[in-house]
Amino acid sequence: MAAPTPPAEALRRFLELGRPLPAERVPLAEALGRVPAEPLRSRLPLPAFDHAAMDGYAVRAAEVAPGATLPVAFEVRA
Repeated sequence: MAAPTPPAEALRRFLELGRPLPAERVPLAEALGRVPAEPLRSRLPLPAFDHAAMDGYAVRAAEVAPGATLPVAFEVRA
């Protein structure tokens, strides 16, 4: 029985012998699980209104107790 190939050697062989497959066009319904061959961009802005990239609250853990009511210091609008 042959000894298992060390991971570093297996990776080296894979990178040496492996080649990317050519790109192909497929219907969107068949694209699940595939990797795009180039960056994708939407033709429309989504959502179609201004929005914040993130939202949430910032607090210091030392100042928060269970059930505490916290004041809103300020709002940042998109």
